[in-house]
Order: sequence, then C-alpha cells, then structure tokens
Amino acid sequence: MQATPAHQELQAWLGEVIGQHAAREGIALDPEMLARIILWMMREATYECFVLGGGQEVERYIDAISSFLEAALLGLERPSRGPTHEGGRKR
Repeated sequence: MQATPAHQELQAWLGEVIGQHAAREGIALDPEMLARIILWMMREATYECFVLGGGQEVERYIDAISSFLEAALLGLERPSRGPTHEGGRKR
C-alpha cells in the first residue's frame, strides 16, 4: 500500500524534527524509522479511540500519546501524567 503524498510529507517532517532533536541531544537513533513508528502509533490510537471506542475518551488518548512521546524523546522518568492506576483502579 502506497502512502499518500500528505502522509509522506508528514513523515519526512517528523523525521527531520526527530533528527534535529537527536543531534542536539546527542542521541543515536533512526529518525526515519522512529517517525514511522510514531505515525503508526497515532494511527492505531485514532482507530481505537474513534472506531472501536466511539470517540468517548479523546482527551485521554491525546494525553497518553503526548506523555509517551515526551518521555520517549525527552527521557522523562514517567510516561504518564494521568492518574496512577493500581490493579485497574485509581489511587
């Protein structure tokens, strides 16, 4: 399956941003592959949120993805800003 031109542009832009961040921080990674993985994760989360979940938890998905990407790209200790769960319940 061929990616649309808009998808290719977004992936290229994201790869550039990741590459610049990696160079600035001295992090060895593959910006092109990381951009593909990030876009895949966003596509899957969008599908799960809107198709499977009926769009009921949009903010939760946005917060989770944002927190995860911040942690992954900035090296933060905890990838979640949301409530802490223990055994499926909020603490």
